[in-house]
Amino acid sequence: MNKELELLAKQYIEFEGKEVPERLLENYIIDADKSVRWNREEVKKHNENRKAIILENKKQKNQLYEAWKQKVLEEIMKEGFTTKQAEHIYDFAYDEAGCIGDSTLVGIYDAVTYVVQFLNELKEG
Repeated sequence: MNKELELLAKQYIEFEGKEVPERLLENYIIDADKSVRWNREEVKKHNENRKAIILENKKQKNQLYEAWKQKVLEEIMKEGFTTKQAEHIYDFAYDEAGCIGDSTLVGIYDAVTYVVQFLNELKEG
């Protein structure tokens, strides 16, 4: 895996482990000296903020994944495959990595490498 792919994979993995605020139950007391209404409103604000953080994290994580996937497709195309072929190779490798229980980016990349190597050997001989 080249440095650019490694960096994108590292950033993606960091997002997977990113902590989000804990969801609070409706009757959670943030400040015992404040009213029930105030506490409920604060809990609601907290939980809405939590949802927004989760959505933003998912959006950024998806962007990192798409950038990583695009770089992998470019690597496949450098081996002489068309865009369409590269997409099929990626999809096949993605499924294979999932089947063996390693759907991490590294597992997917390893599967892509194996499939590309196998197809190149078929072309050669």
